[in-house]
Amino acid sequence: MSSKSALTPTSTPDPSNAVNPGMGIPPPTTTTPKKKPYPFWLGGVAATIAASITHPLDLTKVRLQASGDKRMLASIQKTLRTAGPRGLFDGISGTWMRQMSYSMCRFWAYEESKKMLDATAPGAPAWKLGLAGSMAGGIAGLVGNPGEIVMVRLQGDFAKPPEKRFNYKHCFDALFRMVREEGPSSLARGVGPNVFRAVLMNASQLASYDFFKASLLATPYFEDNIYCHFTASFAAIGDYCLDG
Repeated sequence: MSSKSALTPTSTPDPSNAVNPGMGIPPPTTTTPKKKPYPFWLGGVAATIAASITHPLDLTKVRLQASGDKRMLASIQKTLRTAGPRGLFDGISGTWMRQMSYSMCRFWAYEESKKMLDATAPGAPAWKLGLAGSMAGGIAGLVGNPGEIVMVRLQGDFAKPPEKRFNYKHCFDALFRMVREEGPSSLARGVGPNVFRAVLMNASQLASYDFFKASLLATPYFEDNIYCHFTASFAAIGDYCLDG
């Protein structure tokens, strides 16, 4: 045995490889997943639910315009007296048809129009949003015109004398009878004013909502939640009323 012991060289750690809590490897960053857009049909369902709640008021408005009733409360009392509480929902199937055709189509057409115009990113120019809203309104006004006619006829039928009523059973009965008795062209009555109105309304409503929502999210006070959506909707309604 050799008296000379074999020394194993020890390697000194490289300071550059040491993990420094202050200056070492940065902590992993967590990325928030991008929120998926709501499906377009959900807008149609929401519009149908909202229209169902406000239907008695819409029905009263149509009857005030089509009959000799002078006051809203008197018209509601007349409906309750002659048809009961159920009478406040006369023609509601026409309202459903109109909302599920017009409203659903406009939300779909608006999203597709934004893709065509490259206006899907937050902060898109207002003119692109307005143009997308106009395109959506034109398409939805055309598609939803038959539902608009059916809704108005069903709501205003009981305001007419009995001999002049259509006496439709429901929205599909109205649609089929219109085609059978008046021809397919009857579904296009009033399409011009209806499309023009839809173009103006959607250019202001949908575009204003997106514009205000992007502006609110750019501030430190709002996140993408129901409070932001409500505030943007409220601002869009105000803008629409001012424009109107």
